[in-house]
Amino acid sequence: MQHARPFILAAFLVLALLPLHGQIDIAPQNTSAKLTVAELVRTGDVTAQVLDMRLLPTKTEFDISLFGTSNGKRILNYAPPYVSRYEDYKRLWKDYLSETLKLPVNMTELEISEQNDTTVDSYAIGLALDASPSMTKPRSIRMQRAVKHLLSVLDKRDQISVVNFSGRTTTPVPLTSNHQQALDDYTSVEGFNARRGGSSVYDGIMASLEQLATTPASTDRALIVFTDGEDNSSAYELDQVVTRAKELNVKIHAIVYGLSNREPLDSLTRLTGGKVRELVDADSFDKVFLGLYNSLRHTYTISINNRTPDQSESVLTAVTTLRAPVNADLHTRDILQLLPKQNVSIPDDAQSQGALVMRMDVDFENGMTIAADDAASIDSVATLLIQREDIEVEISDLSRQHGSGDDAEMALLRTEAVRELLIKRGVPTARVRSLGNSAKSDAATNRSMLFVFSKR
Repeated sequence: MQHARPFILAAFLVLALLPLHGQIDIAPQNTSAKLTVAELVRTGDVTAQVLDMRLLPTKTEFDISLFGTSNGKRILNYAPPYVSRYEDYKRLWKDYLSETLKLPVNMTELEISEQNDTTVDSYAIGLALDASPSMTKPRSIRMQRAVKHLLSVLDKRDQISVVNFSGRTTTPVPLTSNHQQALDDYTSVEGFNARRGGSSVYDGIMASLEQLATTPASTDRALIVFTDGEDNSSAYELDQVVTRAKELNVKIHAIVYGLSNREPLDSLTRLTGGKVRELVDADSFDKVFLGLYNSLRHTYTISINNRTPDQSESVLTAVTTLRAPVNADLHTRDILQLLPKQNVSIPDDAQSQGALVMRMDVDFENGMTIAADDAASIDSVATLLIQREDIEVEISDLSRQHGSGDDAEMALLRTEAVRELLIKRGVPTARVRSLGNSAKSDAATNRSMLFVFSKR
């Protein structure tokens, strides 16, 4: 079994936060006295935001940002090279990975590193924000609150601008290093009352790029675009935006919510060196905006080896990297080998034209929390959906019910738990539906879930 590589650097460690005016120590210089990541998150004072997941040939990697929930300050010194002993950082991260992320990880397969970019003195940051009609009032309010929070916790060295786009673009906050003025200017804007029909995503990004262009060429520049819809009104095209971003050396990051076609933004961010982050729910605006901002200077990278010698070749999890041809039929070997192999049945008489039906036995702790032993099987479903972007799934509960309203509610909670785990593993929200109860089946057990895969 492969062990994580040891990192031997610092002998004494601190838990430090990076506030508006520099770094301060807030914990004893004793690793064993530190709260674990899980304990930090449970207090509610610290947020852990998963920023990116990469499926690589030999491992799966996650980028995670840790920061203060209310003050946005970055949590430092929780991994090598700032924690020297493998046993120390294993203790700090173990419960968070297994309990919160539900990762069935053998800790000997784990590597964690910390990237703290102290070479960047300051950033010029552009925000390009969707103000189109699809942004409902509750959604707009949540986004505005998140932006105000971000403006209030910016590092004093950074500059910021805000551009709104709908059928046209406006710039409520021209690029400035005066954060209080930026907050006042953004707050003074009367919501999104000036929005017009259409969504000019590329025009909004271009307007934000031109704000960043006013800084010296040596400036480190980043742009965060938020949208819940596709471009349909821009005068500019995607390739023009990419060209201009490269000219200005701007990394473009995207936050998307409920977007059915992410391909243009995936291309935009990949070509400019940025990342796409998908909002799982409307309450996560704050976490995602602050997480992306903090990741400009500081991230934790979690690496998990794909296989160890004692793992069965028949068990495939979300860390596998097999890729089926996009034009493969749902019943081909390329598809079937990506499905879980334990506690699963794929009956021949359950198949329908253009769909693949699978039953899976899933244990739930306390009625609605997926048992850790079954998380690997759910991961296999995530692998299929991640590798095959042309497939979607519907989930329903086949468990034997007694017909009460409580049973129906519990069934919905269980299917939602499965859906949420798939989304946490990186499956776009638009491709996973939870249906609650389904018709009872003679083959159903007390823990039987039904997955119906179909082409999009």
